[in-house]
Amino acid sequence: MDKLDILDLMMFALVDTPVSGPITVREGRGVVRLAREHGNLPSRAQFFGEFFIAKQYVHGRFTTLRVKDKQYPVCVELLDYNTRARGIPRLPGGDDQSAVIYPHVELRSVRHFERFD
Repeated sequence: MDKLDILDLMMFALVDTPVSGPITVREGRGVVRLAREHGNLPSRAQFFGEFFIAKQYVHGRFTTLRVKDKQYPVCVELLDYNTRARGIPRLPGGDDQSAVIYPHVELRSVRHFERFD
């Protein structure tokens, strides 16, 4: 991440889906893409990782960044735009393995992942 100069960068992204309204995500593998250019990263750069469904939040940890044909190891997590807390609030609906969220999310790059509840 130092090489890409993205440490502690906050980025706007979209969950990789063709739907524009609220969407359902499942616990497990997930992909988000940048909504616009951020620092050295072009728009549409993709982050690959996992979604974790909690009672009130959806957490996301992304460990691979794909820019064009290159891949980089990263530590990037979902961030609540309003509170700057880790994870994003769930909308009504879903169950223990899935959650309804808005597809527009914010990401933050970190040095390492911390435990979440």
